[in-house]
Amino acid sequence: MDVLRVRITLQQAPSDTAFAVQIGADGSGPAASGPGDIALETSVRVRDPVTPDFGGPTVFGPPGGRFLYVCSRSPRCQPEKPFDRRAKVPLSGISPTLVEQALQSPHAALHVRIAGTARDGGAACASVPLLGDGWTIDGAPGLRPD
Repeated sequence: MDVLRVRITLQQAPSDTAFAVQIGADGSGPAASGPGDIALETSVRVRDPVTPDFGGPTVFGPPGGRFLYVCSRSPRCQPEKPFDRRAKVPLSGISPTLVEQALQSPHAALHVRIAGTARDGGAACASVPLLGDGWTIDGAPGLRPD
């Protein structure tokens, strides 16, 4: 099964908050914090490059509705909790062409940008819209998104 790198950029994230991609039911990956833009990376397994469909410990949801969680932990988070908010980043919008292009280069990553800050001034949470053109390819010279 092929594996793709995925990069999520949180734009204008709160400076006092740590962010990480959720792994499994309770864990989270390496944390990064701001201020400013924060880039998180993970990988996903390509289950079906034609549909496309993804799997792996960072992928949640049913086929056709897969997503990644970006967890956040602010200083106000209760000590017994691993995080206090989660942003749901949809994997929809990744076309078969993007998957094919990303698989052509070992340096390529699927990339998406989301707002790092919610309307209330805290970390992004709930279902978040993808910014700009949605999913694109990073790190592969000469490759272009659809």
